[in-house]
Amino acid sequence: MRTTLIIVGIVLLLCCGVGVGGGIYLFRTLSTALEPVNDGATAFFEKVMGGPGAYDLLCAPAQAAMSRKEFDDRNVTNRLRGYRITGTNVNTVNGKTTATVTVQLTYGANTETHLVPMANEGGVWKVCGRPF
Repeated sequence: MRTTLIIVGIVLLLCCGVGVGGGIYLFRTLSTALEPVNDGATAFFEKVMGGPGAYDLLCAPAQAAMSRKEFDDRNVTNRLRGYRITGTNVNTVNGKTTATVTVQLTYGANTETHLVPMANEGGVWKVCGRPF
C-alpha cells in the first residue's frame, strides 16, 4: 500500500510539473504572437493623438481606399482624446496571418469600441481598414 501511494504521488507530481511547464510555454508563445500586433496598434493610435505619421501606419489597401487628406480631415473633425486596447486576436489560416485588435476610442466624453483589422506588411503590423 505504501509503495502504491508513493508511485501515485510521483505520478501526480510529474503531471503537475508538465501542466505548469506547458502553461508557461503556452503563455510565452501567445505573448510573442500578440506583442507585435499590439505594438503596431499602439504606434498608430499614439500618432493619431500626437500628430503626423499615423497615415503611414495604415496598410496599402487602407491607404488606397482613403487619401491622406481624407484621413487628416477625419482626425481634425473628430479628434481622438484617448484609446485603450482591450483585446487582440491573431489567426493563421493557410499560412496567412491576420489580426484584429479591440480598442476603446475616446472622443471627448464619448467612448466607442472598435474592431481594428491589422495586416503584416514587411514585418510591420499596420492598421488595415477604417480604424474609426
